[in-house]
Amino acid sequence: MLEATGKVMYTNAARLGAICLTLCIWAEPSCEAGNPDSRRGQGASPHPVKAEIVGLPNFIYVSERRNFSVRVTNDSDTVQHVAVTFDCNGDRPVFRLVVEGNSSGSVVLPLTVSEEDMDEQAGITICAKGTAQVLWRESFRLRRVLGKLADIKVRNGSYYGPDGSRIVLVNTYENQDDYRRWAIPKWVAGLCRGEASRKLLWIQPGLLRSPASRTGTQIASDLSVIAHDGSPVDSLLRVDEVVPEIGPATLVIAWGYKEAFERRPPDDLARAVDATIDRARQRNASCRILVATPPPIVGEEPACSACVEALRDVARQHHASVIDLYNKMISLPEWESLYSLDGDPTVFGLFPSEEGKAKILQWIEEALK
Repeated sequence: MLEATGKVMYTNAARLGAICLTLCIWAEPSCEAGNPDSRRGQGASPHPVKAEIVGLPNFIYVSERRNFSVRVTNDSDTVQHVAVTFDCNGDRPVFRLVVEGNSSGSVVLPLTVSEEDMDEQAGITICAKGTAQVLWRESFRLRRVLGKLADIKVRNGSYYGPDGSRIVLVNTYENQDDYRRWAIPKWVAGLCRGEASRKLLWIQPGLLRSPASRTGTQIASDLSVIAHDGSPVDSLLRVDEVVPEIGPATLVIAWGYKEAFERRPPDDLARAVDATIDRARQRNASCRILVATPPPIVGEEPACSACVEALRDVARQHHASVIDLYNKMISLPEWESLYSLDGDPTVFGLFPSEEGKAKILQWIEEALK
């Protein structure tokens, strides 16, 4: 049981600026954060009240409202009084909670971000009762999707800065007028100069007969295959390596197969692809973008379909062409046979057979003509 007591002093969506979310055993309305670099206070004895941040997004849009929560657990048999302090640009709303013995619950906090909040530090700190001793702390910082990303690392599907703190990437909705105004003239200018367009296929390894590498494997005179072998957040960090800065280029983003198989939230995939398109167009405004949907996976058609719809929606927002591998494959008679192992129609593999891979490449090449 988790019960809120006392006066809630702040109920509106908080701007995620210089936020420090402090969780302490109730003694005063707030407690000092202590050492901000400490994940756990030095020499701290175990405390029955623990907390963790849950649902912190990798991406958030400017002015969008997203919720995350602080989960509080009391491992003791006695009631513990807890204060959650939301430190936001000088505002310090306080939530006073009573946590019954051997129970847990969550405090939901809504967030919105403004343009002024970029590169601000945020964090959660747990302090012991009546002291400033830090029991646990997690920091996170806001960073622009179109800003510097080279120092960001990916761990367990989340972004981390060089100091080990979590990163939340903030994106603005793309100005389509700017893109449409300059992309086509730059594309035509490149063709008039006789520059051949570089064609880049960013796809899950295993969907093609040809090998794929993180640096690109040339499978034709004008087509390179790049491996999407990590999470979408991992691939986003590689846009500047993949997309050439100058000259005509075509980028096919064929993500979603692994994500559908692992049943990851389609919204996470869509946000990563959205940010990737923004980043690619910032780097090379003449880059032509195509989004390929993942082909179906035998037994996982609903998960694939959800990813397909999410990708179609992103492509529609960016006016990007769609290569619908899902419907092309699933409309074939007995399409499951394209996944059979050793010709056995009752045993299916995770990836398509050689015949299925050939069809996928054929459909992509047709879209690139």
